[in-house]
Amino acid sequence: MKRALSPRPLTLSAVAGLLFLVSVPRVHQLAVHDNQRDAMSAVLFLVPPVFNDADLEAALPSNESLSQELGHRLSDVRYDSKSRLIRRHGYFLDVGLTPDRHEIIRAWPEQHGRTGVDAFFYDRSRGLLSNPNTSAAWSGADSIRPDGTEAGWQPVSPQR
Repeated sequence: MKRALSPRPLTLSAVAGLLFLVSVPRVHQLAVHDNQRDAMSAVLFLVPPVFNDADLEAALPSNESLSQELGHRLSDVRYDSKSRLIRRHGYFLDVGLTPDRHEIIRAWPEQHGRTGVDAFFYDRSRGLLSNPNTSAAWSGADSIRPDGTEAGWQPVSPQR
């Protein structure tokens, strides 16, 4: 018992505990950043099949068919049949139309703060946009869908 209470094991235990407490939030922060980067890449991979210039009057592809196509190119892509959304690394992805009938692609976190923070939006005229989603308005399958008219959208720089 005397050995367990000596200063050396106590010091090593304290250092190990401190390293654990400091590194866990940092690892989570890196995971959220990676999820956001993966969501952006998934949105960009969806641009060619959604914005097919060959037939502008063609019907918008379904999320289910897009998830299959995306799954051939990227890892961890799933179609969630309950919500009818594409899922990848903690983000939901969806294709849709704006009120004035323009095609859009959007992505938002499954759980704001836990799997991601930012929301992403792509349309033909503005390209890829990011929103800090500070109010967590877009979080989960049942949340509202961004339509690009909300405040805070900023162009994504190529090196992001």
